[in-house]
Parts: sequence; C-alpha cells; structure tokens
Amino acid sequence: LESFRPFQSQVPLKDQERGDSGLEVVPGFHVWCESYFSLLPRHGRNVAKYGPFITKFFKRHDSAVLDCIIECQRIPDSWDPSSLDDQILPDGTENNIQQVIKHIKNTVKEHRKLEFVPYQEGDFILWDIRTPHMNGDRNDTDIP
Repeated sequence: LESFRPFQSQVPLKDQERGDSGLEVVPGFHVWCESYFSLLPRHGRNVAKYGPFITKFFKRHDSAVLDCIIECQRIPDSWDPSSLDDQILPDGTENNIQQVIKHIKNTVKEHRKLEFVPYQEGDFILWDIRTPHMNGDRNDTDIP
C-alpha cells in the first residue's frame, strides 16, 4: 500500500430500511480498481493536480461498472467468503478490461445472492474512495 491512502466513511443516524435511498456501492471494486483504471485511463482524472485517488465515472465510458451499484448492507453472519475465491484474477488477466469487468460483475452477482441485512444506527461504514458510490436515487419508504 501507498503511505497515504484516503478512505471515506459514514455513520448512519438511523437504521437502514431496504429502498431508503441510503449508501450504494459497487461491492468488491477496490480489488479491481488498479487494473480497471490502468486499462481505462480516460476518467477525467488529473493525477498531477489531484493525485491517483480522485476519479470521476462517466456513464458513457463506465456503464458496465456503474450498472453494478447496489445497496450497501451488513455482511450476513452466514456469508462464506470462499464463494469469491474464484474471483482472484489469474496472471495476465489484469491486462484485459473485459476480464476485469467480468470479475466485477461476478462479485456483484454473489453479493446479490446474500440475505439482505440492513446496516444499523451507529454502524461505521468504510470504503475506498475509488469505489463507485452514491446515495440511492429512490426512497421506497414512508420516511421522507
């Protein structure tokens, strides 16, 4: 790791409800971001000015990844991380953007299979700032 690596965090002030427009991320993207950015250098990044950790995603260039954003949640106690063992990139794969995107999509597919366990008031949520993230676009709850 570099000597300086910024992260972002959030502490929810209320329990999450499914569809409450809370934090959404591309799960596991931090594993693939180095390869992804090196293969697609057109992200509007000004490395000289902002450093290697600031990026902007564009629907036009990054739709395959942006379509993988899902609701953030707690990791269920029953989750078996070995289900992602086959997501480790074989040697040379990091040089093929289609393979990197395939692995990102497979990671998201595995996360979508998980039982939904909402985060709770006071949880500390931490993520690599290079991970595509946003607040949800919709609010399906009765709470404004």
